[in-house]
Amino acid sequence: MEKNYFKLVAVMKYVKLIALTIVACMIIFYKKTLVLMMILGGYFVSPEASDILTHYCFGSGDTLYLDSSYIKRSPVIKREINKLKIGEAVERVGFKQKDDWRLSYALNPFKIKRTREGYEIYQWIEFDQTGKVPTKLNLGITKITVNDAVVHAFDCKPFWVICKFKNPELN
Repeated sequence: MEKNYFKLVAVMKYVKLIALTIVACMIIFYKKTLVLMMILGGYFVSPEASDILTHYCFGSGDTLYLDSSYIKRSPVIKREINKLKIGEAVERVGFKQKDDWRLSYALNPFKIKRTREGYEIYQWIEFDQTGKVPTKLNLGITKITVNDAVVHAFDCKPFWVICKFKNPELN
């Protein structure tokens, strides 16, 4: 019985050491930890934003093509596509985050173009480095503000993000 107790005490020392190491790393590398938490949390809240942030922090700078399954259903996108005729484009569509939190984390502002086949949405992704551009994160019970510049804790590469989808009237 005493042997098991001493083994448990020894294991608990290692668990405490590991926990302290993790906490220390989170404190020392808080910016990287925050960005990784945004990528992970974004996977559940806004997979498009998570893809963009992952590509920006760890990608090669190649164009990223987003899945359109949510984007074509976004209230902001629906509002904009109803205004466009074939061949028309809007160079800068910006909106308030409260209009569509999920889309705002991924694309804001963006360019949208209507073609014969459907719609094309573009945005050049290059986060601010001055620390003067805030993004609000809606955590449900509260909102926090994070500077865009925090992502530059990693070796980020700017890129184009594109999302294409067919005209819903043609489906």
